[in-house]
Amino acid sequence: KIGLYSIMTANYDSMYASCENKEIKNNLKNDCKKYSQLIDSIRVFYWGDNYNNGVKSLERIDNELIPKVKETTDTTDLLTAVEELNSAIDSAKIYFGVATVVDPGRFRAFEGMGLVFDRMKDFDSSIYYFEKASQLVPDSSRLVQNIAYCYIQKEDWANAVTYFKKYLKYEPGTPLETGLR
Repeated sequence: KIGLYSIMTANYDSMYASCENKEIKNNLKNDCKKYSQLIDSIRVFYWGDNYNNGVKSLERIDNELIPKVKETTDTTDLLTAVEELNSAIDSAKIYFGVATVVDPGRFRAFEGMGLVFDRMKDFDSSIYYFEKASQLVPDSSRLVQNIAYCYIQKEDWANAVTYFKKYLKYEPGTPLETGLR
């Protein structure tokens, strides 16, 4: 599925590049505006649809499946609950992954991927996606805080402190400020 969206996005990007190319004759670019508007609406739809489905999957993971795994005591039921959780995690990764491919300039899908990997306790991957999101919105205190907490989970205290100091630049006056200086 992601491969098809990658091809779609590459074709769209190629069309935009062709329309902006000054060496191509204007009569060959007559329909650029019409196709650009169509492509923009398709991109918005597919990004939104996949992002929203990723959010729904993540909410189900947080509100239903993780608690179910924690509360289940029967071995057979636990295996079923873990399998269901893993399936929902795979779905969330696919949805957010498609959204990152369809419109790589929007940070929220990268943040969603970071949250999915956080739930999997794969903190290196989580940090990677939070940093990708942070590159798109470098002034997001929430993303910096998420990265700091991933480092705490990894027990990498030096990097956790570094990111909490960055966080304080965006959120001065927080209770953390007195403890990290």
